[in-house]
Order: sequence, then C-alpha cells, then structure tokens
Amino acid sequence: MSFLQQLQFGTLNIARLTKDQVRVGFILRLPFRLRVGKLRRFNYDGESPFEVCFRNTLDIPKGTDTSEVILQLQDGYEELWTDALIIVERPKVQESDLEALRKSDESPEPARTNLTGNAFQAIKALNHLIIAYSTATKQLWGGKPLCTLSDTEFFERLRWEITILCPEGHMLQDADILQLFNLRPDRALLRSGTSTGYLDDLSEEELVDIGGSLFRQQEFIFYEYAFQAKSKMAQRDFVGALLMAVIALEGVHGAFVRHMLTQQLRPLGAKCTKELVGNFLRNEGLHTLSQLTPFLLMEDSERPSREALEACAKGIEMRNDVVHAKTNAQGQYKARQHAPMNISDAFSAIMKVYECYVRALEARVGRNS
Repeated sequence: MSFLQQLQFGTLNIARLTKDQVRVGFILRLPFRLRVGKLRRFNYDGESPFEVCFRNTLDIPKGTDTSEVILQLQDGYEELWTDALIIVERPKVQESDLEALRKSDESPEPARTNLTGNAFQAIKALNHLIIAYSTATKQLWGGKPLCTLSDTEFFERLRWEITILCPEGHMLQDADILQLFNLRPDRALLRSGTSTGYLDDLSEEELVDIGGSLFRQQEFIFYEYAFQAKSKMAQRDFVGALLMAVIALEGVHGAFVRHMLTQQLRPLGAKCTKELVGNFLRNEGLHTLSQLTPFLLMEDSERPSREALEACAKGIEMRNDVVHAKTNAQGQYKARQHAPMNISDAFSAIMKVYECYVRALEARVGRNS
C-alpha cells in the first residue's frame, strides 16, 4: 500500500502552476542494503532527467562488526535495508492534472491527479542506479543479493507517491530530501504477503501427463527454456523473458527442422545429413527460417497465422536489438526504446509460434518417445 502526498518547496503561484514546476517522487524500501552511508544523492541530467536518493536509517560505519548490529535488530532485517527516493524531474502531466493542482490550495487533501504513470520512468531510473552502484563498487551483495526491481516488486514495496511543486530549476536541499523520507502516514500500515493465481487442486486429468512431460524434457531442452521464459514474464522481467522465449523458439525450431530433414535426407547418410542440416540452420538464421519453415515443412492445420509469424519476427528483431546492442541514427540504444508493453506483446507472439512448433514436433515423434 502506498500513500499520496503533495509538498511545495520555494515560492510559487499555485493558481498559475505550469508543467515545469511539477515533479513526481516515489519512496520505497529496497529488499537489500546499498552501502552508501546515511544519505547519498545521484542526479542524471539527460533526455529524461531524474534524481535518485538512498537513505540508510540504520548507520553502519565502515569497519563495524555487522554480527553485533544484527543481534540488536528490533524489527528484523528490514531495518538494515535501504530506502530509495526517485524523483522524476520532467513527468508527464496532463492539463487536467494541472487544473487539479492549481485548485489544491483550496483543500487540505492532495490533489487527485493521474501522475502514477510516471512510476515506470522511476523504475527504470532506480534500476539504472542499482546497476551503476554494482558496476562501480563490484558489489553483488548487501545483506541479500542485489537485483533490479520489476514493476510488480516496485509497487509492492512502494510507500509514498509524492507530487512535488517547486520553481523550475529549483535545487532541493538535503533537508528537503530528508523531509520526504521522514513522511509518516496518518494511520498504521500493516504489510502482509500477497497470493497470485489459484490454489485449489487440479483434476487428475490435468495431472496425468506430468510423467510424459518429464520424459520429453530429457530429450528436448527447449521445454526448460520455455518455462524459464514464462517464469521471467510472471516475475515481470520483460527483457529476460524475451531473451529466453527466443532461445526456446530457436530450440524447438531446430529440433523440428532436424527431425523433418533427417527423414528426407536419410539416403545421404547420418554424418552428411547432420552436417548439412547444421549448416542450413546456422547460415540462414532464425529470423528468416522461423517465417519460412511453417510453409515448407508444416501442414496447413499446424501452421501459425501470418499475423503471428510477423509479430514473432518483430520480437526476434527486438531480441537482436538487445543482444547486439544496436543503436539508432541518434546513437541511442534501440533496446531502451522498447516499452514493456511492446516487449510483452512480442513475447506472446513468440510463445504462440513456439507452441505451434511443439505440437507439430510432438505429433511426429510421439508423445512418449
């Protein structure tokens, strides 16, 4: 659960508020500790400027015996973890939001605005800082393993969404940052775990093929990659899910092509067939073959739709943007231009084509062979 707050710094005419005088802040507690001292601030003045501030409420100076600190904890390990404040310097602000903020002086409650959408920019900024911290310090642990946060994890740990009103270019002081960190809700906050998905038992019919699946996994590794892709998407690791989805597709595509061509090239002998099929898969590449193979080697009823194949090809291109670090004409990484929703759509298309290959291959090799 998070709480809304609206704070003003500097001299402003609220009735004539402009977009340049609005910032949005998000406060959460990380699931680990960054060893940066009591307060550390980082500014990024790029195309999408932001400030990320880290605060450790429990001071542990260098050289402190950590075991003694742990023994004195009152509320568990959460006391050790780092609080993060992410300020989006140029948030997306609709005219309706501005009107609500201009009238906010007339009410003691924060203006009801639609600024939460800027959280995705905040998530990206926070993850950039976590990676930069680890890269610069060579640290991978802070009481727990360091990690970037998915949108789900971010919102689960989010405590405050703050609308910050201040003159354009106004520099917040350390005292202002601490004021934001020290905000307290007017009611107690009880945190508990969450549960997603159904919990009741599956039917016997739904459970009957587990043994067969286990057997097939020993022969074909792409099942494992597909599970990892789906698991990463469930954890909202969009890029990781996309990468694993393409690996799974490449695995099942290769297995299907090898099975089909091995049957047709059998007169050439096993050694020659293996070499020819390997060269074919390697030289042509997945992007081209994934669109051609269904028309060359699949029955009409097995074939993915043209729309699915086209969307899948775009997904493979997005994957290539990531693994090959491609840039656009302005020198910006293409991978950073793909929105989470677009990656999610590409993932779905790739997995749809993947399932078509799985069904086609299973129909040919037998479900328990």
